[in-house]
Amino acid sequence: MGRKYKRNVLSWLLVFCIGTVGIFGFSLPAQALNIETQQYFIKQIKKDKILSVSPNFRGDLTQASLLPSLTEISENYHIRATKSIKAEKLNGKLVPGLIVYVESKSDFTPATVVANKP
Repeated sequence: MGRKYKRNVLSWLLVFCIGTVGIFGFSLPAQALNIETQQYFIKQIKKDKILSVSPNFRGDLTQASLLPSLTEISENYHIRATKSIKAEKLNGKLVPGLIVYVESKSDFTPATVVANKP
């Protein structure tokens, strides 16, 4: 009787664990990586100098879909300039991109400093 009870408890525990992993395991990786919902990818071309923004090919392939990336970039860098490009081809179609020239916030020095004299 004891063996049968242990086997039933272990079986139910195994079913519970598999069910829990199935429910949370399949949805968690996509949310953790934020791949499905992210409209763009940011890559460093030259460290702390030049960044490249390209669209997520599962989403919108317009230049406007890349503009929210500037807010994200400005959290870590000062944006010096941007350049709109259409360089990559996807099935013979031009895909928009964005080149962002940045400066690290720690290295940032304003171009002009205005001070009031007392």
